[in-house]
Amino acid sequence: MHDQLQAIRKLGELSNDGVFIYNIIDNKLIYINKNFSDVFKVTGKTYDEQADLIYASMLTEDSTWLHARYEELVEKGSLGDAEFRLKFDDGLTHHFSCDAFLITDGDVVGIVKDVTQLKEHENYIVEYTAKKDAFLDMITHNLSGPLVISLDILKWMQQPGRN
Repeated sequence: MHDQLQAIRKLGELSNDGVFIYNIIDNKLIYINKNFSDVFKVTGKTYDEQADLIYASMLTEDSTWLHARYEELVEKGSLGDAEFRLKFDDGLTHHFSCDAFLITDGDVVGIVKDVTQLKEHENYIVEYTAKKDAFLDMITHNLSGPLVISLDILKWMQQPGRN
């Protein structure tokens, strides 16, 4: 078991993402890499202080949802792409994604990514598409009347005896 934890720590040193080991039995973080602290903006704090700051920054509805996902992790042994948001002291909300794995009866290993830019890009695309669709609907609506009148005039002009 000690070798597994050492391997995870080595992974944490090499990863650009936040890596942590959480002990379920003791209900505490037993390892976090530097990027974990950077991702959550909690550098210079103890593991317990970091966990408390992260939890305090979490949006209430996400906390409830993550608790249900935690139950799924314990039941199935792994959890992919659990997303949640944190609101930091500067007022900005960041989006995170976490993959977690139950590696022993008591230890959970997780990898956390800040996906804020990806979410902002997705939101931009959705908003841009909605604006484009609204613009096309408006043009279609505004052109339909004159086109129907033009079609009626052409039909009238094509009637026999109308030259």
